[in-house]
Amino acid sequence: MTGKAGSASRSGTRIRLDGCAKTFPDGTRALLDTTLDVAHGEIMALLGPSGCGKTTMLRIVAGLETADAGGRVRFGEDDVTAVPIEKRAVGMVFQSYALFPNMTVAGNVGYGLKVQGVPRHQAAQRVEEVLALCQLTALAGRSVSALSGGQRQRVALARAVAPRPRVLLLDEPLSALDAALRDHLRSELAALLRRLNTTAIFVTHDQAEAMAIAGRIAVMRSGRILQIDTPEALYHAPANSYVAEFVGGANRFDGAYSDPDDSAKLVLPGGELRLPRPLTNGHAVYVRPETIAIANPETAPMTGEVTGLIFQGTHYRLTVDGVTSRAVTVDHPGRTGPKIGDRVGLEINPETILVLPDSDDQAGT
Repeated sequence: MTGKAGSASRSGTRIRLDGCAKTFPDGTRALLDTTLDVAHGEIMALLGPSGCGKTTMLRIVAGLETADAGGRVRFGEDDVTAVPIEKRAVGMVFQSYALFPNMTVAGNVGYGLKVQGVPRHQAAQRVEEVLALCQLTALAGRSVSALSGGQRQRVALARAVAPRPRVLLLDEPLSALDAALRDHLRSELAALLRRLNTTAIFVTHDQAEAMAIAGRIAVMRSGRILQIDTPEALYHAPANSYVAEFVGGANRFDGAYSDPDDSAKLVLPGGELRLPRPLTNGHAVYVRPETIAIANPETAPMTGEVTGLIFQGTHYRLTVDGVTSRAVTVDHPGRTGPKIGDRVGLEINPETILVLPDSDDQAGT
């Protein structure tokens, strides 16, 4: 990145939502009472399934929706709750990118500056800086209709940041791309957002995308935030059973709980699972696929039958039935794997087991 391009970026604005909820006229509560704090320059992901409230929250930040009475939205020290979107200085990137097909790349990037009435010379300089920052200089004169999906995504992002918004908002920014291109562009988008050095919130239902791009992730369900944390903390220390399953696909082990002689364990259809601590009411047991080892079925504490086998390059992903009430997913790192129909043993170090609240009621924001 050149020095000139680097000067185009600036530190973002802190975003603060206080007690924001959203109830639509038909009575639907799309967002429950929510407080969210995004630091200046931070990249925050709102992660969850369709209908969880993440897009509603993004629209409240943007000013496209109004929070229920009592909710406040602040950009830095400014209360923008009643400020319309056109005066909030937000940049937005939508799923469709919404580029102007009759304009060049440079024309699209400079459109917002033209609307703002920025003098032509200053606008041209700013467009040049942003094109360099987004690695689009060579495409400046090209029609957007001649661009690839990844190039269009960069143009949409460049257009959003050209007017120097206080906040950058992205709604499923990669969902319009095919799966292979989406995977490739995750790291590129993450690097670009960091170069822009502005406060960004993006909505996604894709956990891999959120973990690759965001510094922190807010996991949402049914209109509220269950946990906000770094990708590493969400994976290794989920707050509850929902987060464990949604982020990383942890296996749930259900069985009859036994605690003889202070040796807590679950008695399962396929054997016994020793627990790291006693199991209390309202808690459930989860195990990550990579912490389960394939072992000799004659000596292992649990056994099951391999019913699924996928080679994924660095490991095999196995589906094993008969261990507990649900199929168990196992990541086997060996160069060769068992075959479908094989009887296998499973071993799990108790220290890797997650004992979590079985209800998200115990998770806060």
